[in-house]
Amino acid sequence: MSVRKRRWITRTGEEREVWVVDYVAQDGSRHLKTFAKKKAADAFHSQVNVDVAAGIHTPHSKSITVAEAADNWLAQGRGPRAHYDRRVRRSPQAPHPAAHRPTEACELKHAPHQRLS
Repeated sequence: MSVRKRRWITRTGEEREVWVVDYVAQDGSRHLKTFAKKKAADAFHSQVNVDVAAGIHTPHSKSITVAEAADNWLAQGRGPRAHYDRRVRRSPQAPHPAAHRPTEACELKHAPHQRLS
């Protein structure tokens, strides 16, 4: 693992430089990440060293997207859909199934309204 400076000249003749963190993940794959400031590169390098040693580092290129994480979460029954199924649909306050049919097909009897004094 290393932190090094990379310099180059663009097609327009402009000189540029970045700091490159070069490291090997716990699965043996090599990764590079660039930073504008050396301080940021050193901080990332330190954190990656700790994470790789602990076996918990996931390179950015191999991590899942937010959409994939949300789909996994919903598929495990932990998401709002499961919450709705457990809490709302099965609660005593949920509407009666007859409420979803057309009124002509239902014979709904309502208690007469009573005025409270």
